[in-house]
Amino acid sequence: MKKMILTGSLFAALFSFAADGEVVKRVLSDGVGTGLSLLADESARPHGVGFERVDGVYHCNNGTTDDVQRGVMWSITLNQSEALPIAASAWARAEGLSGATNSDFSLYIDLVYMDGTPLWGQSAAFDPNPEAGWHQRQVVVTPDRPIRSVSLYLLFRNRSGKAIFKEARFGTLDNKVLRFDGAVVEQAIPPQRGFLLRDVAARSDFVALEQEALGVRLTTRQRTAPGVTFYDVTLADLTGKDRALTLVFTRPLEGGALTWFHHPRRSVALENKINEVMNVTRQDAGANGLLSIYPFGAVSADGQGMAVGLDPATPLLFRIGCQPHSRELFLACDIGLAPEKAQASFSIALFDFEAVDGFRGALERYYALYPAAFETRVKQQGIWMPFAPISKVEGWEDFGFRFKEGDSETAWDDAHDMLTFRYTEPMTWWMALNDSGPRTLSRA
Repeated sequence: MKKMILTGSLFAALFSFAADGEVVKRVLSDGVGTGLSLLADESARPHGVGFERVDGVYHCNNGTTDDVQRGVMWSITLNQSEALPIAASAWARAEGLSGATNSDFSLYIDLVYMDGTPLWGQSAAFDPNPEAGWHQRQVVVTPDRPIRSVSLYLLFRNRSGKAIFKEARFGTLDNKVLRFDGAVVEQAIPPQRGFLLRDVAARSDFVALEQEALGVRLTTRQRTAPGVTFYDVTLADLTGKDRALTLVFTRPLEGGALTWFHHPRRSVALENKINEVMNVTRQDAGANGLLSIYPFGAVSADGQGMAVGLDPATPLLFRIGCQPHSRELFLACDIGLAPEKAQASFSIALFDFEAVDGFRGALERYYALYPAAFETRVKQQGIWMPFAPISKVEGWEDFGFRFKEGDSETAWDDAHDMLTFRYTEPMTWWMALNDSGPRTLSRA
């Protein structure tokens, strides 16, 4: 059977494109909580050691102890007949806390679906810095199955100090609410192929971007070859200020059966699904802390393979995913701009592959698009020794050492044909705070 491949110009002709700055996806992250119901004080139960309630405000005081579990908990029965999104919100502030931002001080949800399977640990961490004062967090779950019950927690555990909570709310949302790049959105206009921009620092919506929007200029150059379009992208700030931005390339998918190729051994059928899918790890950076494990993401739509990937020569903090309800394959990247460096450039590729070959077919195609990135430059291989001197290993010749991390004995390494790499941490900088004051970024 002969395939039909839609070229960029033909695909564009099938859709009316939004104007620069027009809202494509409306972000609800700051507005969901206003429509939720306040959870009753009399329904609150203690978690762990529990809490003290004063005028509807919940106090969890661990004092100088850092191994105590405290919190407030509500049990909510839903018995949904259809899968509808749920949302919860609450306010909190810290007194005398230290440590990292994590789920030990958080709004936290566990739920059970109608079929009895659970979903644990949907959480939003509060800021442990006392200088943050009262601040709100919320959790939104977009389920693929009807929900039976929810356990909602205001958690304070495994750290000293005091946490104070108030105004816990919960509610069910309508089925127009979706997850897109980790954000809770409503689709304002139909999806379209091209770029979207979000000003994360200003908590803006996702808007269309072809040339200029939100004080940013986009320049793109397209290069095409059979079955692939390369995009060379430059994003430049026009305001003269520090910027924290998310740029998204999105490609709507044709109708028919939709499959996400998660990794070489797993594929996910997306029929009747509304949750976006990604293969990511978590990092303490970017708009949502998500970073794709692989440099491309691939789907099959009605038997046609389509993938989007990053040029490995232009690294990014990025994630690739598929939103099955709006039927979009997308690549989102976080970009920080400053007056001292007001623009950033990178390249991506949109390419097809044989869907029957799944993830491995997309990987083979990606190798072919970027062969220089996968060339083996070190012909003699061997194992890696971190920090410890190889010369001190009894019978070191039997282990096949080739690489050494650390510069403790470079002369010996050179004499025995070891490749030495100095250890560096370019992403961190350690600052000494010599007194007993709080370890906070603002104080540093």
